Amino acid sequence: MKKLLFLLITLLVISGCSNKEATAEVEGEAMNLAEIKEEKEKNQDELDKVNNEINKAKEELSDLEELKELAENRKQVEKDLQESKSELEVLKKDIERAENGLKEKRDKIIEAKKEPIKLDAGFYYIGEDIPESRYILKPQEGYNGNVFVRNENGSKVAESFGSRGGYLKKFTFDGLDGEEIEATIPILLYPAE
Repeated sequence: MKKLLFLLITLLVISGCSNKEATAEVEGEAMNLAEIKEEKEKNQDELDKVNNEINKAKEELSDLEELKELAENRKQVEKDLQESKSELEVLKKDIERAENGLKEKRDKIIEAKKEPIKLDAGFYYIGEDIPESRYILKPQEGYNGNVFVRNENGSKVAESFGSRGGYLKKFTFDGLDGEEIEATIPILLYPAE
């Protein structure tokens, strides 16, 4: 339509038509030059609107492509995160095993350095019978039984010790002034650090 209008205007100018009332037939209708200009401006406005909509659509398409790329990147990041979490779990388990191994070795070194306090079955009081300290409690060889450490709030240690299944072989605790130790078997207390 735009080309047709341009062609008509060009023809009018070439033919030397200077009369403002000159007419031409456009799409079967007779139109004067003013009407043609008005129609041209309307069409230009519509063309500008269509171009604006096309530009907006291009921007939206660009935004959609960016969102698609972000979604793809997110999937990769989530995969990497999951792999990192798995690696972290493995490392935590390795650290825990190493710490346990280190603790056992440290306990053995402490036991080897220091003579234990040997106690027969009975009741003992920390601060009177035994010095206040951190202790590693072990049953004497060949005995199975219970040991309790109590304070004013009740038992803080109530365990079975010995070589039977489910019995503890050792236990570390802080012996505080005024606490009571009740042992149903002979025990060894190694000062711990």
